[in-house]
Amino acid sequence: MLVGTKIATDAVGPHTLAVELPEPVDGAGGLLMLADVVVGQLLAFFHCLKLGQKPDTPSQGVLTRVVEHFPIHQDREGA
Repeated sequence: MLVGTKIATDAVGPHTLAVELPEPVDGAGGLLMLADVVVGQLLAFFHCLKLGQKPDTPSQGVLTRVVEHFPIHQDREGA
């Protein structure tokens, strides 16, 4: 999988997914990094669905919590 701007044609093989993005406007380079992540997450999500898995419950009961319920913070009077 390739995500980016100006992807070289010789970098794309027969089994390569290439997502060409437009050049960023001044100061929007961070949006390209976000696009990289979003494309990867969407591909993983739909691949998971294709395999018949449930992306919202990936462990499907296999993983358990090591630590039982504990407070993250305690309310303090007068604080």
